[in-house]
Amino acid sequence: MPPPIRPRASTTKSAASVRRRLQPHERREEILREAIAFFSDVGVEGTTRDLSTRAKIAQPLIYKYFATKRDLIEAVYERIYLNSFKPHWPQLVGNGKRPIRERMTQFYIEYADSIIWREWVRIFVSAGLHGEDINRRYLKRLEETLLVPLTAEIGVAVRAVNGPKAVVPTLEDVWQTHGGVFYIGIREYIYGLPPTSDRPAAIAASVDRFLKNYKL
Repeated sequence: MPPPIRPRASTTKSAASVRRRLQPHERREEILREAIAFFSDVGVEGTTRDLSTRAKIAQPLIYKYFATKRDLIEAVYERIYLNSFKPHWPQLVGNGKRPIRERMTQFYIEYADSIIWREWVRIFVSAGLHGEDINRRYLKRLEETLLVPLTAEIGVAVRAVNGPKAVVPTLEDVWQTHGGVFYIGIREYIYGLPPTSDRPAAIAASVDRFLKNYKL
């Protein structure tokens, strides 16, 4: 005879006990994971009350680990945006011993791998639409640490090939190429279109078209 099935109430109690046994850092991590998934689905305008309902946790528990919703969004920013920056990228971009085409292509392939995923793209777009400053802070860091140096390196390469008076790309020109890489994520996770079939090849072709404008 099979063993008797325990009542559901007992199972619920057991699950609650497991939840209570989580260490503080584990509980915080659990809430942060739930928040990332939640904001990617409903946008950063979603409330902590709705988050607590969806995650099946008490709303006061959220505020035990994140004093305000602003603090929670800041933790999301640190986890998925600051962590998407790779420490070797500035050195990669600035390594003048390698051809600029190789550096730029490698950087953008790695960059796309780092940022083109559902939660990253959807929260980034939602934050921009609702006035959160995480976009501005992220883009400021991106520009200062990577795009300004990249623009300068492209200029050096252009003048080395075409002479000191050659026309070189501006920062805005580089931003437009950068935006094309980000669009790969937009088309998939915002527009719901099929993903790019061969992303590295598409990025390499985009970089090639850009550099050919400057006879590189």
